[in-house]
Amino acid sequence: MRKRVHIALVVLLLILAGVSVWQGLRRREPVYQGKRLSSWLEAYRLHGVAGVETWQVRAEQQKADEAVRQVGTNALPTLLRMLRAKDSALKVKLIGLAQRQHFVRIKYTPAEELNYRACWSFGVLRAKARSALPALIEIANENICPSRYVVTVLDSVGPSAEEAVPLMLRWATNADPWVRCQAVFALGSLHAEPDRVVPVLTNALHDPSSDVQNAAVRQLGMLGRDARLAVPALVEFLNTSHDDMNKFNATNALKAIDSEAPAKAGVE
Repeated sequence: MRKRVHIALVVLLLILAGVSVWQGLRRREPVYQGKRLSSWLEAYRLHGVAGVETWQVRAEQQKADEAVRQVGTNALPTLLRMLRAKDSALKVKLIGLAQRQHFVRIKYTPAEELNYRACWSFGVLRAKARSALPALIEIANENICPSRYVVTVLDSVGPSAEEAVPLMLRWATNADPWVRCQAVFALGSLHAEPDRVVPVLTNALHDPSSDVQNAAVRQLGMLGRDARLAVPALVEFLNTSHDDMNKFNATNALKAIDSEAPAKAGVE
């Protein structure tokens, strides 16, 4: 009896929490073709759906892309709320308890799923979402959602160099290789503050991830003459790499930085 009461209380708490989240996400939520924006965004699935063909998934996503484009900047408040979504340890525990009972079926969308949907949507809006930059910077600085989503969003939106460099420098040493790779790409593309950026990109040549290494090589080349201090490290990378693509990219980076550097290093 006590166990049933305990489960009932847990279910009640989850229902109340779910209603709160549902109301929050739909507060002033835009509607397109009779469907709320959040309903369209369900097409962006973090882990996919078993038994559904790839072409079917992409067809749904293309419809969602069009909905996001049509809603435009009116989608930003909803997307920012989704990006801020975060599951507390207590909530996760309550969800686990609720899933053990069979009295009430609860529709639960994990916070990371909402983060992912918002991330994809910002990728559709791209530069049109620039007005959301102050809020995005705040989310990044307060570690409200996983770094991999925030760095991807900022890269999609195209933040100004002054706002983005400190964040990208921090993320270039993140534990997640995907985040490091995205940050390294952004640092070269922003072409700002080379005195701070070049040493970080040079260190990334020794990153345990080959993807991060390749990103660093390419982005040092993007910086051109501003990356002159990285020439010795690039020459070393070129001479020690056993990957033909790495050698090709390193040679091109050296040419972009100093046209005579490859010849000096004995490379044609």
